[in-house]
Amino acid sequence: MATISVIIPTYGSPIFLERCIESVLIQTFKDLELIIIDDNNPDTEDRIRTELLVNKFLLRDTRVIYKKHDKNKNGAAARNTGFAVAKGKYISLLDSDDEYMPDRLQKCYDKMEAAPQTVAGVY
Repeated sequence: MATISVIIPTYGSPIFLERCIESVLIQTFKDLELIIIDDNNPDTEDRIRTELLVNKFLLRDTRVIYKKHDKNKNGAAARNTGFAVAKGKYISLLDSDDEYMPDRLQKCYDKMEAAPQTVAGVY
């Protein structure tokens, strides 16, 4: 079981998705799983392009998990799908057009571990 589950919902053109995924996989904190939720409608050009891109990462890193919605359900539903799949102690949400700095998850993990039990999250 991974300590941190990173959830990336994606919809539309995956123009920034590769950099987004790379920013997670190069984290200094390695005990993670990366859950990509594809919210594109099946048989669309965006779904096909997203699948091709994500398949490259699936082949090279076992921490990557790829789930596809059967139709577009919206970003909140995609995040909820990610929550249902996640096995980590902590959850980190990342939009598919954003990137993490290489030490972001380590910093967040350190803060959460040092925080009192009443703290529910960091940002």
